Amino acid sequence: VGAMNLSSSPLILGATGTVGRAVVRALCERGIAPTAAVRQLDRAPAEAARVVRFDFNQPDTFAPALAGHDRVFLIGPPLVPDLDVLLTPFVDYLANAGPRRVVYLSANGLQDFAELPFHARLEQRLRDARNLELTILRPGFFAQNFANYARADIEERQVLFFPAGQGRTAFIDVADLGRSAAVVLTHDGHAGKTYTLTGPEAWSMADVAAELSVLLGRTVTDVAPSPEAFRTALINAGVPPALPDYLIPVYQLIARGVVAGVTDDVQRLTGQAPRHVRAVLAENFGR
Repeated sequence: VGAMNLSSSPLILGATGTVGRAVVRALCERGIAPTAAVRQLDRAPAEAARVVRFDFNQPDTFAPALAGHDRVFLIGPPLVPDLDVLLTPFVDYLANAGPRRVVYLSANGLQDFAELPFHARLEQRLRDARNLELTILRPGFFAQNFANYARADIEERQVLFFPAGQGRTAFIDVADLGRSAAVVLTHDGHAGKTYTLTGPEAWSMADVAAELSVLLGRTVTDVAPSPEAFRTALINAGVPPALPDYLIPVYQLIARGVVAGVTDDVQRLTGQAPRHVRAVLAENFGR
């Protein structure tokens, strides 16, 4: 697979988020100067060579952001159940704005998932679009989510509280996702390809709880609530009902064994074995 001879910097959408920052960092490590597309200019990652304002809700930001960029990393904001509605105007603009390489961040298990169909719809719309040289990345659950979203539960209440049952999944280090995205953005041979990005071993939430217990020196319990108990707890905590409506089907992918598989796509793309969730937990919760 040869390196592209492209003069423009890749445009990284969602550059203030966990994934976008990882992609920016990975490109910089490869000597590529990326452009960060952000809603708030003051939140852009420091490593970005350039910063442009971009908002899916503001079509007048599309053309200035895309100008001079022939590669785009496309990611939507998290926890948006009608993501296809939000992103479609930009996808359609992109399809009509001239040839470009597009790397779309989808998700493992959602490609044929009736409860949350937005990724499947967006994947298809991108495939149907003229002018786009498309690569789809379908990462598994992020190993960093325990620190980013469950730290209080883990450190203060010593529990994991996800409706994932006894199912397993190969949690991926977001840095491995960033490195994989950097490769497909900057090398030929990936057009029309879909990669499923996982860590090296499938773990259950009970496995994660056991590892956290060792790291913290006190027992962390995997509560494994039923979907109903999970919903009730979130509603009682004042969370809008749309959030459990979104999260329950996602975690049921683990419970139902849909995302238990392990791939070697990270290794094949980056030449490096993916990091284990154990290492990411140690990084975030080690004493």
